[in-house]
Amino acid sequence: MIEGLRIAPWFFDEQRRNPANLSLISDCGKCMASLSQVQRRALNCGFEHYPSGHKTGMAWSHRGGPRVNTCPGYLIRLPQVAEVTRAHHHWSKGELQSFAKAPSSQMLEGIEILDRELGELQAWRMKDGNRD
Repeated sequence: MIEGLRIAPWFFDEQRRNPANLSLISDCGKCMASLSQVQRRALNCGFEHYPSGHKTGMAWSHRGGPRVNTCPGYLIRLPQVAEVTRAHHHWSKGELQSFAKAPSSQMLEGIEILDRELGELQAWRMKDGNRD
């Protein structure tokens, strides 16, 4: 889940700026229908079983963001990541209580992780050459 929260801001930023770059891994169903098991394993698909127990492929990563071991298209769709992403939106408006009456400590930690990574993305975007 932590990997998903860390990569989410970077993934959505790239998806917004260059949607064609992520069109396949943005839709797990389309990816599974279009790519072979070998190709999906090369992308470290979260739906695949890895016989050795170790992923050997290379998951997509944003040039300014964190490296992850699993395809970010899979990670951002984990229910916990989706819930924290929604909670963060409400938290940023001062309305977390309207979303989650009693947010768990895991949700609060997730919001902190996501918010910290959003700050990293914003700082990276402010550097020369990263504003495209």
